[in-house]
Parts: sequence; C-alpha cells; structure tokens
Amino acid sequence: MSVLNRSVVYARFGKCLEGRKLLYDAIASARAEHTITGLVLDVRGTDGAPVDDLVRFLDMFIDEGIVVEWHGRKPGHRYFESATRIPPAETLPMVVLTDARTGSGAEAFAAGLRAHGRALLVGGRTMGKAPIRSVVDLPSGSRLAYPVGDLVEPGKGFITGRGVEPDVNVRSPTPSDGSVDPDPLVAFVLTVFAQTPAASREAMLDTANRILSASPEAAAPK
Repeated sequence: MSVLNRSVVYARFGKCLEGRKLLYDAIASARAEHTITGLVLDVRGTDGAPVDDLVRFLDMFIDEGIVVEWHGRKPGHRYFESATRIPPAETLPMVVLTDARTGSGAEAFAAGLRAHGRALLVGGRTMGKAPIRSVVDLPSGSRLAYPVGDLVEPGKGFITGRGVEPDVNVRSPTPSDGSVDPDPLVAFVLTVFAQTPAASREAMLDTANRILSASPEAAAPK
C-alpha cells in the first residue's frame, strides 16, 4: 500500500481478498500525514474470500443495505448479508481496478461497491466465476470443496458466466498529462482524480470518458 501523488491511497491485493485491518490502518496512517482525496483498490488478479470476510470488507465502505447476495443451488434459496454501521463506513471517493483475472469474491466486492454508488470500476471485464463453495474435512486429512451457490451482482444477476463489466473499459491508456508510471492503468486513474475537482463517482466517470474520448486507442473493445 502506498500514497500516490501525496493524496491518493493505493492498495493492491494479492491472490486473495484479505487484509481488511491492514487497509483500515493504512488509510488512517495516510490521513495523519497527508490530505487524502481518494482511494484506489486494485483487485486485478485477485480471487475469492470466505463470505464472512467479503461481508466485512464491503462493510468498510457501505453503511446500510444488503452488501452480499448469493443464491443456493436449490430453487428459492436466497441469502443476504447487510451492512452493520460498525464502524461507520469509509467515505473517500474510490476507484476499483479489475481485469479478466479478477474472480469470485473479488468480483462480488467490486460489484457491491458499484451497486451502492461507492466506487467507479475501471479496467476490464472480470472472470465470471463466482460460486459459493462449502469445504469438508475428509478422514484422509484432505479437504473437499464443492459448490453450493452463486454470488449475485445486485440488479444484474449471477456473476458466473457473465462477469462484471467495468464502468470504464480500458486497455493501457497513456495519461493525458504526460506523466510516466510503470502501470499505465494506475497512472490513468491518478489523472482522473487530478482532473476531477469534486471527485464523486459520477464526476470521475465523466472525466474518465472525456480523457478516453481524446485518446480512443485506449478504449478496450466491447
């Protein structure tokens, strides 16, 4: 985790969606030293998390309503988890970076943040593999995981087989301010923050589309 341009907290997750307390502490520490104006959560290449962990992560940023929905494999079996308001949700303007390697719980994480108006999704369509699995310990000492349900993108249906389409679908854009960054997508997002005085989700979307319209080669094919 790092602070980019002295104002935007950037956190890249590993294979699993984990480290909630670490992220919480990193944001608090950054605020103590900088005027923080935005948050970038990078879930490219990130896979799943237990449902309880996924709920806690979303609870960091959402104060009310359903944060996770999944349907069991038996017809009519639907499950919902709601926000707790403990502690109050983080309100920083936020961008989530996704790609074709974003899977399972990370897909539901990105979709849930967007559904509540909390994040702008930038990058590529996610993997589209988001089953809920139950794990059983076998007498041999091995473990058996088997699917028992599927995560849902609010208002759009099952994630599996479809994936989560970002708000801003881009390949590797070049920042319009000419800055150099080893990760062009991160540089693009920093440009969006820099060019959006009031960084609401809607305003950032407008800025991102304006930048892309001036550089159409950066837009990914639909």
